[in-house]
Amino acid sequence: MGKYDNKKGNRKMNILITGVCGFVGSNLAKKLVKDGHKVYGIDNLSTGFIENIKSIIKKDNFKFINSDITIENSYIYDNLDVVIHLAAINAIPYAQEYQNETYQTNVIGTKNILAIAKNHCAKFIFAGTSAVYENTPDLPSKPYDKVNPNTTYAITKLLGENLIEYEYNKNIILRFFNIYGPAQNYRRDNPPIMSIFLRNQLEGKESILYRDGDKSRDFIYVDDVVNAIIAAMNSETYNVIYNVGTGKDINLIDLYKECEEITGRNIKFTLSSDDIVFDALRTQADISLTKQMLDWKPKTTLKKGLKIQYEWLKKELKYDSN
Repeated sequence: MGKYDNKKGNRKMNILITGVCGFVGSNLAKKLVKDGHKVYGIDNLSTGFIENIKSIIKKDNFKFINSDITIENSYIYDNLDVVIHLAAINAIPYAQEYQNETYQTNVIGTKNILAIAKNHCAKFIFAGTSAVYENTPDLPSKPYDKVNPNTTYAITKLLGENLIEYEYNKNIILRFFNIYGPAQNYRRDNPPIMSIFLRNQLEGKESILYRDGDKSRDFIYVDDVVNAIIAAMNSETYNVIYNVGTGKDINLIDLYKECEEITGRNIKFTLSSDDIVFDALRTQADISLTKQMLDWKPKTTLKKGLKIQYEWLKKELKYDSN
C-alpha cells in the first residue's frame, strides 16, 4: 500500500487512472503526480491525446500504459490503493450510432477495470454522469432521485453504476455535470458547447443556439472536478453517489455573452427553433451531500474558468491576437 509522508502529513498512494490522456484524466494525473503519488495511466488514445500528459510522461512516479479497457489488463501493478475509472465513450451522437462499441466500452470495460480494483482491494471511483437525470422534472437533481436515461451513453453509464454497486462495496460514484477547462476535446465532431462558443468567437464564426437558446447547463471547471475526485479518494466513505457540479445553471444565451466578454469579440449568434436529438433541456446539480460528506465545494467562478480555457485554446490553435 502507499507510504505515509510524515513531512507533508499525507499518505502517498498507488493510483490507477483510466482515460489518462483525456480531458479530466490528464488534469487529474498531473495533479496527483505533482503531489507525489505513484500514478499508472491507461489510455488507448482513441479520443485522448498523448500531448495532454507530455509534462509527466517521463516522471519517475508516472507510468503510461497504452491499452484498451475492453481487453483484460495483464499489467503487473504495485499494490493499488485507488482505481479511478474515467475512460468511456461519452460523445452522445457517437454512442447512439455505435451502440455495440459503446456497450462494450462502457459496460464490459468497466467490469474489466473493476476486476483490477477487486484484486487489489482498492477503492474504486467511477465517473458517472448527469446524463442519467436526462429531462427529469425536478431540479436541482439529487443523487438518489429517480433517473431517466434515454440515450445509449446514459444507459451504459447507469449499467456501469449498477454493476459496481452489485459487485463491489468499496466504491464511490461521482456523477459529473458539464465540465469545461483546458484539455477539453474541441476537435471531436460534436465538441462541448463551451469549446464551440469560444472557438467560433476566436475564429469569427457564428454559433447556433437551438430551441431559441432556452437551454441551460450546470457548468463546473475541471480543477474543481479534480479536487472532488481527490476528496473522494481520501474519504473513508463507501457506496455513495455524489453529484459534482456547482448547483447553479446558466442559460446558453447568457453563457454566449460571457464568452463574448472574455474574448472581446461581438460575433452574432443564430437562434434556431430546432433541437438536437437527445439533448437535455436543463442540468442542475444538488451538491449538498457532496459538500457535507466530502468537505468539498466548487471554487472557480465561471468567468475565471472561461478566461483560463480561452487562453489555453488560443495557444492550442496557435492564434496570435496581434
